[in-house]
Amino acid sequence: MGIVEKFSTGASVRRLEDERFVTGQGQYTDDVNIEGQAHMVVVRSPFAHAHIRSIDVDAARQAEGVIAVYTAADLTAAGAVNAMPYAVVAQESTTPERTILAEDRVRFAGEPVAIIVAETQAQAEEASEVIDVDYDILDAVTDLEGALAEGAPLVHDEAPGNIAFRWHGSGDDAQMEQILADAETIVEMRLENNRVIVVAMEPRAAVAQMEDGKMTIITSTQGGWGLKDRLSKCLGLEKECVRVVTPDVGGGFGMKAFTYPEQYLAPFAAMQLGRPVKWLAGRGESMLSDNMGRDHISHAKLALDKDCRITGIDIHSYAGMGAYFSQFAQGIPTLLQEKILPGVYDIPASRFRVDGVFTHSTQIDAYRGAGRPEGIYLLERLMDVAAKQVSMDPIEFRSLNFIRPEQMPYETAVGLTYDVGEFETLMRLALEKADHAGLAERQAASAAKGLRRDMGLCYYVECTLGAPHEDSTFTFNPRGQLEVTVGTQSNGQGHETVYAQVVHEQTGVPFEDIVIVQGDTDRIALGGGTGGSRSLIAQAIAMRAAARAMIEKAQDHAAERLECAPEDLSFEDGAFRVSGTDISLDLQSLAGTLPAGALDVEASHDDYTSTFPNGCHIAEVEIDEETGVVRLDNYVVVDDFGLLYNPLVVQGQVHGGVVQGLGQALMERTVYDETGQLLTGSFMDYTVPRADTISDIDFTHHGVKSLNNEMGIKGCGEAGTVGACAAVMNAIQNALDPLEVGFVDMPATPDRLWRQIQGAQTQS
Repeated sequence: MGIVEKFSTGASVRRLEDERFVTGQGQYTDDVNIEGQAHMVVVRSPFAHAHIRSIDVDAARQAEGVIAVYTAADLTAAGAVNAMPYAVVAQESTTPERTILAEDRVRFAGEPVAIIVAETQAQAEEASEVIDVDYDILDAVTDLEGALAEGAPLVHDEAPGNIAFRWHGSGDDAQMEQILADAETIVEMRLENNRVIVVAMEPRAAVAQMEDGKMTIITSTQGGWGLKDRLSKCLGLEKECVRVVTPDVGGGFGMKAFTYPEQYLAPFAAMQLGRPVKWLAGRGESMLSDNMGRDHISHAKLALDKDCRITGIDIHSYAGMGAYFSQFAQGIPTLLQEKILPGVYDIPASRFRVDGVFTHSTQIDAYRGAGRPEGIYLLERLMDVAAKQVSMDPIEFRSLNFIRPEQMPYETAVGLTYDVGEFETLMRLALEKADHAGLAERQAASAAKGLRRDMGLCYYVECTLGAPHEDSTFTFNPRGQLEVTVGTQSNGQGHETVYAQVVHEQTGVPFEDIVIVQGDTDRIALGGGTGGSRSLIAQAIAMRAAARAMIEKAQDHAAERLECAPEDLSFEDGAFRVSGTDISLDLQSLAGTLPAGALDVEASHDDYTSTFPNGCHIAEVEIDEETGVVRLDNYVVVDDFGLLYNPLVVQGQVHGGVVQGLGQALMERTVYDETGQLLTGSFMDYTVPRADTISDIDFTHHGVKSLNNEMGIKGCGEAGTVGACAAVMNAIQNALDPLEVGFVDMPATPDRLWRQIQGAQTQS
């Protein structure tokens, strides 16, 4: 059975799953091949906006190896529901239909028009070239301000001015107008949050098979239960006749949390043909059609009194939706961003308004942080702008306006209640770690080389999200291993390791005998999936409840084996012990003496409550004003994640999140041309961070236990991204302020910075 090793709370256990990943033993969707499978290729619109006059598929159907060609008309004729789901949260919203396959009009380059199923991938690709779609090309608009301009091409006729929705969040108009009228100082700022492409290591893929009346789809997801429900409706199947299996996932970052047309089309084709159908996106196809992130323009006002204390914050944002509403798109710039709008500051009043905007471009939806990075970037850039306007050090301006520990629990202006927080302590620790005191000396050394150096700071808070319900079952299998089902879905975060730590801590079963079961809607009836940094919090509560239930169920059996009364037993370090003796029996050994299933338990909970991870990021940069090149010289993070289960895994999550934030701030930018063609559709044109473009990331944890769950933990998966953008952009702004370049926004690419510097020099 193995020797019990005590790997529990706070142990930096190396990730158990990494051995199979780094040795090529991971099992991803593309590794799945079913005998007799056919291959699907999606025919996509080459135009961003056009009427479809006709689709001629005769030549494609006659092409070598082609088994079938399907268009929107074929979906409808077969009784499938040709519609994609989305949620409406805005008070004033249009409700345009988004079809799985386009019917009479396309609205972004890459929109699916037809599918081809052939014996081989190559044959399907060749046949896609002979489908003749007669397009009537229309004018397109892909940028927010262009879409809002008078006379701009309309994405949807039912959305005048391309306004997708109007949302009114927190705040009273009359109150805010009075606050602004009474303010000693009003700070104003316009800010962009650039659109980014989510480049997960593993492209999207699906393998579908209809067998004995049951549809099974193997696909990369962040939780398959939503797809199960929607696929059953699309195909007219009972829910129990649909199974979603998610194998290893090579990165999700929010982008795999919702459904895509191909996850309906591959099962549809498999159902029609009676044979397995496989689809795999190429990298270019993914960059064109995967839902993207961010894309905001915001106008902000901060009201200050005579003592430079904040009296109110007023935000009006324009949020790009792309050509259609994606599944969670409305909620991200509205409900989710609003949650952290006041940040860690004692702001008594806020007003927040968002206008959603349609453009002829790929849809926008959740991307790591989903609303919280957008909100914190806006707030923390605004804090620096405000400090400079009133001639205060940005550090001291933050300190003056922090929520104090003695104010906890603290209800924010948007109605959230922070349970704990030591914001001043973390900021001062970060400044010490970053050697803020030695900055002037380093600046002088850089100046001697003709370079500009400075620091930037961001203090972030985020609100973890997700479904409140989670389940877990514990069962010993015939090999003596403890199988634990979970309703979350690892996308590379290290769930298998950390969950095993939780189970080992509670039961004493050795690591090597704990099997985490995920990603199968037949084995796991319900799950909340992964997203919003909820996984450990939500799942650990359920696992701990299941462990307690198993121990309670086992106690009578243990008493019988040890020939004592149940009340004479205690359970410590994974074993039942008879009081006053050295007689014991561990849980795993006991299970081996019992009939199969004797100790099976299931537990669930609805007690998941949001937590508020927070921390201070400090970036130090060096800039060559002759070239606009930014070198990140140092990066320091001090975080509060409450109690850590595995510091090594947390550090990895922070590093990854920071790098994604730095990518957006320094180099990532989605660019379309005037006709709506994606110009940054490959790694030749779309830049992502490399090892030589970032510095070492110094991570320190200063935890204050959360009061919102029994473990005292807070989510960590998105925190790095939430804090990174503002820290590095504030550093760049500080370094370039002496040149009077004006406001510097993302992405701070060398060419954009150089042009801004040259413009300032020309004007001077």
